[in-house]
Amino acid sequence: RLRIKLLTAGLETSSNLVVILDANLSIWWINASFEALSEFTLEEIINKNVTVLLSKENPPEIILQAKESLMNQREWRGEMIAQRKSGHNYVDEVSVTPTLDDSGTTSYFLVVGQDITEKVKARQEMLAAKEAKARAEKMFSIGTMAAGISHEIKQPLNCIKLISSGILYLLKQ
Repeated sequence: RLRIKLLTAGLETSSNLVVILDANLSIWWINASFEALSEFTLEEIINKNVTVLLSKENPPEIILQAKESLMNQREWRGEMIAQRKSGHNYVDEVSVTPTLDDSGTTSYFLVVGQDITEKVKARQEMLAAKEAKARAEKMFSIGTMAAGISHEIKQPLNCIKLISSGILYLLKQ
């Protein structure tokens, strides 16, 4: 009894998002951290399929990969774009673990996650900065090459100009 109280308290007070799904992927329970982030209460989403929480921006292959793992009773880890009640998206790094009953079939799924929206934004900004740096380096290389080509063309032209000016000077005399 004490163990169950401790486990329940741990799930309820965890700073990680915790969702329990039934075997049909319907929401059975959520913790306070999930309520705070998603803006949904348990009463609003209980017995609804977990897909109501997913954003349309998720790549279909990620959804398919997650469903396939779960249907084969394997844990799935990855990033999902979830949608708050207000319609705003956030990125959730989740681990979904099937729990098996005594007969070996999946009875529930334990979903534990955390909001990594800021981390993903920082990663995207770093990629954009790297791309901008690469473009700047290319432009610098092109500029250096153009200066070298310009020098190589100007040298012979200056010689021709100098020689022709000298010939014109001699012809005028």
